[in-house]
Amino acid sequence: AAEQRAIDAEQKLGAAEQRAIDAEQKLGAAEQKAVTTEQSIRAEAKHEISIANQRHRNDIDRLNRRLALNLEQKTSELEAYKGMCQQAEMGKQQQQIQISTLQGEKEELSKRVEEVMLHINTEIQKA
Repeated sequence: AAEQRAIDAEQKLGAAEQRAIDAEQKLGAAEQKAVTTEQSIRAEAKHEISIANQRHRNDIDRLNRRLALNLEQKTSELEAYKGMCQQAEMGKQQQQIQISTLQGEKEELSKRVEEVMLHINTEIQKA
């Protein structure tokens, strides 16, 4: 009977050892699955970050192109405005020359009118 109990205890010990081995294998499998899952999550996150970075670079490139076009347009408008200002300045100078010329002609005509009036007054007094 004691021998039978020893055999039963040995079998129970063997069964317990087998369960421990099975549990260790399950733990190893779970750890491997955790490592694989972590690697997969890291790879996916890295991929998502890469996609987001590319989108940001594309957005920045698009904004830079838009800014360059706006700058080119504003520069062109500024050049056109400068041209208009130069033309206006030239027109102003021409008008000042014409005003000076007309003032000179006016003074000359005023002198001639005075001369004619003196001549007429002289002729009236002679008559």
